[in-house]
Formats: sequence, structure tokens, C-alpha cells
Amino acid sequence: RGHLEAMLLVRPIRRVRLWSRTRESAEAFARTQAARHGLDIEPAASAREAVASADIICTVSSAREPILLGDWIAPGTHLNIVGSSLAATAEIDTEAVVKSRFFVDYRPSTISEGGEYRRALAAGAITPDHILGEIGEVAPEPRPDGATAATSPSSSRWASRLRTWPALITSCERPAPPTSARRWISS
Repeated sequence: RGHLEAMLLVRPIRRVRLWSRTRESAEAFARTQAARHGLDIEPAASAREAVASADIICTVSSAREPILLGDWIAPGTHLNIVGSSLAATAEIDTEAVVKSRFFVDYRPSTISEGGEYRRALAAGAITPDHILGEIGEVAPEPRPDGATAATSPSSSRWASRLRTWPALITSCERPAPPTSARRWISS
């Protein structure tokens, strides 16, 4: 809920698709948040279906293994990877890490606890300089050929929400912003 609200503050969202391991969770979220925000929010049958043609993807889960695969992500898509916060867990696969411009909330936490980052590093798919900066820094212009990702392994305050909404993937489509507004700043 909080991530959807944050995205609505910074981007004009026109449609939201979501997936959860339990259809009931997805339907409940869609019902309450559609009424709250006046949006078209629809549960998807699969994670892949939920993220098809999305401009923004937010994973909020307690997944131990990736629930979002890199080959599902279109170039230029922004990812908010906020659920898994243990070194042994990952919400996205190595391909998604590799194809992303990687911004983190706090570099030391990601290095020690960021499962997605650590797996990609251990596989030799990335180097330590794959982390381009921390979210608090101003993000550069997105490249049309690459996705951006913000990961937040130190956000343990979301743990109680993760139990309520297991493996939730929310994807949003937004109208194309004017050229001058094509900056991604994640919070």
C-alpha cells in the first residue's frame, strides 16, 4: 500500500496490475486500493502477466527465490525491489540485476544483506561497481536500453506488511512524461 501511494505521488499512474501467491490477497488489495485511489487495479494470473509492458515494477515480498525474471522486464522499466532483505533471499534473478542500473538505499546494507546483488556478484555476472549510487543521491537520466532498479535490503520496517501481502508484485503503466521529466528519483 505504501509503495503504491509513493508511486502515485511522483508519477501519474493510469493502471495497476498485481500478482500474489494467493489470489485472495491480490483481489483484496485490488479492491481496497482501487476504491481508495480511484484507479483501475487488476489482479493478474501470474507474475509474468502482471509485469508485461509495465513502466514501473514494485516487488514487495518475502520470497526466498526470484519471483521476477530479467527476461520479463522491458528496457527502460523502473524496478523497486523492496521485500527480500536477507543475504540468502532474492526477489529478482541475476539477469534482472545485470540489465539494471542499480541504486540502493544504503550501500553497506546491500553489500552485506542484498541477496540479489550478492548472488549476481558471486556468479561473476557483475562487479562491485554495479551499484551506481544510493537512492538519496540524484539519479542520472535513464538510458532507453536499460532498466533502473532501486533495492532496499535494510527496510525491515516493512516485515509485518510482507506477511500480510506475500509475494506481491505490483506493476504500473504511466503516461509518457514530457522529456524534461524523464528523471527517475526513487524514495
